[in-house]
Order: sequence, then C-alpha cells, then structure tokens
Amino acid sequence: MDKYDVISCPGYEFFNVPRKQSYIRKSGGLGFLVRQNLIKFVELVDTHSEYIAWIKISKQFHGLDKDILIGNVYIPPQDSRFFNDDEFEFFEQEIASACSRDDYICILGDFNAQTGELADFTSADNFLAEYFHFDEGTVEFFDQKCVLEKYQVQINRISMDKKKNNSGFRLIDISKNNNLFILNGRYGQDKNIGAMTFRRTSVIDYALISAKTFEIVHDFKITDVDRLFSDGHSLLTVEIQIQNNRREVHAQSTTSR
Repeated sequence: MDKYDVISCPGYEFFNVPRKQSYIRKSGGLGFLVRQNLIKFVELVDTHSEYIAWIKISKQFHGLDKDILIGNVYIPPQDSRFFNDDEFEFFEQEIASACSRDDYICILGDFNAQTGELADFTSADNFLAEYFHFDEGTVEFFDQKCVLEKYQVQINRISMDKKKNNSGFRLIDISKNNNLFILNGRYGQDKNIGAMTFRRTSVIDYALISAKTFEIVHDFKITDVDRLFSDGHSLLTVEIQIQNNRREVHAQSTTSR
C-alpha cells in the first residue's frame, strides 16, 4: 500500500504505515485495524524504523497505571533487497527505547528469524546477587528466569522448528537485552507445541511481551489461515484480559501476512 490507499472494514478504522523505501511495485508496509469504539483511546506512535509500527492504548481506557504499547513488525529476509543493517539497528533502538519507557509492551509480527529453542532470558549468579545485596528489582533485571518463575510461566520454549539463522540470534539478543519474552512454544494454546508459523515449514513469526504484560495476557494461539487470505503465514493472536470499573474487558491483538 501507499499513503493514498483507503482500507474500509465495517466497525474498524485502519491506521496505515506504508513503506518509506522506494519500490518498483507496491509491496510491504504495516497497519492496524482498530475497533471504532476504541479509537479515542488509541494513538499511532511515531517511529524511526521501517521495520516496526506502534500504537498506544491509553490507560484512560483500561485503568492500568501505564499505557499499553503494541508493536507490529515486519523484518525482511537478510537476502532481500529491502533488508538493511542500518534499519535493523534503528529497529533495535526503537525496542530499547520503548522498553526503557513503558511497562506493558506486546510486539508481534514476521521477524524472518529462526530461533530454534534458544533461551531468550538470562540467569543471574546467585552468589553475586547475595554478595552485593541486590534488591528484587535488580535481581529481576539481571535474572530474567526469575521473572518467568514469578508469573508461573514455563521456563523453556518448545519449537517444531529447530533451525536457527542470524536474524534469530539477533532476536534472542534483543529479548535478553530488553527483558522481553517470546510467547511461542511457552504460553497459552501454543504451550509445549511451538507450532510452525510459515507454510508449516518454519517458525519465523513471533509474539514478544514485557515482563509486566504477563499480568494481563490471557491466551496466545497460532492459527493456520487459508491461502486466499495469506501468503503462507499463520495468524498469531495475543489475548489480554483486564478489569476496568468492575467489568472485564477483553482485547485481542493479532497479526498475519
């Protein structure tokens, strides 16, 4: 798409983030469909990276102490002419900036990254933690394993795709450096499965969340999509559940290509 395209879907408003890079034919770009009754609480956040688009759901809607930040990702394969190392660095900087500022973060999309079952967390040295009298916040920063234990989330991920590539190693580093956790193969309906996300041959689409977001995530699932609606990618769904003015509010963030 480009900035002139208009997407119409009854009951929803479309936020269009077209690709800035020059192209021969229209391709790529990112977007969000947001329910119209939520529009006044949702804001498109500026980004300097081609590889991610952000929306923010105001705390005025959900009653949490901070806004919820949702990132929509597409990173081209490293052998694509659209892949650029500088853009990837901008992407990493965007993630780091968001994680240093916000508590409730959910990032979904096509990373073209194969991570196998690599650990996406760090473990602190218990001796050093006791020796330097680290408080709980410091321990959680250095020992991400204890965050998973705190929220009773499965420590190790399972994946049907055992392969790894360079983008996968970089994604793992991003997770470790920013206290983010991959839901694939670990949570919800995909727990202990790690279902394929692309043409039933690989896992390259992921959902990552910040530690605090475990408090509101209700489910995660991967659904095969008819080829009529997708070029082979499955649908990733993260469901959050929050209390607002004594009533439950359910929301879903989904991504598919």
